[in-house]
Amino acid sequence: MEAATARAMFASLGFVPAGEVRKERTRFQLEWQGRAFVVVLDKVANLGEYVEVETIAAEHELETARSAALGLAEQLGLSGGERRSYLQLILDRASGAAVE
Repeated sequence: MEAATARAMFASLGFVPAGEVRKERTRFQLEWQGRAFVVVLDKVANLGEYVEVETIAAEHELETARSAALGLAEQLGLSGGERRSYLQLILDRASGAAVE
């Protein structure tokens, strides 16, 4: 579905845009500690640069996967974490809330 068609459909249902997120994404795949990972570098307009580290795990291996993801993030020199979406960060910045 094209963007214009999607916008028209949402508008016809009464939705209004909450904001807009524009980003450039570079995606990498790698093996780390025996797990497949995807690491993405996002450059988000009017917000900054972010890195996401992702893997897929069954429920019984969640702690092992989390530990491996944190280890990979540390190996990459990443610190801190952000749970808010890019849209929420943009809205928070617009309202004057802290965005690091």
